[in-house]
Amino acid sequence: LRVSNLKHPLLDDSDLVYITEKRNEENIKTCLNPGDLAISKSGYLGLVSIIPPYIKKCNVSQDVIAVKMRREYVPEYVLCFLLTKYGQKQLERGRTQVAQPHLELKYVRKLQVVLPAHEFQLKIKEEITKAEVLNQKARDLQLQLKNLSKSLGLEVSEVKGGENFKVKNEDLLNRLDPEFY
Repeated sequence: LRVSNLKHPLLDDSDLVYITEKRNEENIKTCLNPGDLAISKSGYLGLVSIIPPYIKKCNVSQDVIAVKMRREYVPEYVLCFLLTKYGQKQLERGRTQVAQPHLELKYVRKLQVVLPAHEFQLKIKEEITKAEVLNQKARDLQLQLKNLSKSLGLEVSEVKGGENFKVKNEDLLNRLDPEFY
């Protein structure tokens, strides 16, 4: 897992990088299982994702902190707590350096998570599970669209966030309309 995979609370698995089983065994400390958390420690600090059930094990890159969850905690609740302003503020306080901030592992180990009643934590888990199911359905529909358009000979371009309204410099040259000036 890389920081780029931690864009959403639900893991973005669209561009995962795979390693061999031997390399996984060499880096067993960075191996995560379903329900474990991954936190970005450089780049975009404080991004948190949970490892979904369909990924049986994975390793994190050097820019991601692996958080192996204990059985007594509901990982989905801890994920949601870390995404709240209280969790994010704690992660923010763990920043070192100014120009290129990093989050230190020793600070993450000291994070304090407010634990409400177990029933409430389970409700959060239920909502996260629903979101994972919907996310999987969306991926399946995207794949169906891709396959259908391919079989029909159609080219469907992917829309990428934030790039929908870009204008090239050359498109602005020689404009004489009043809105330009």
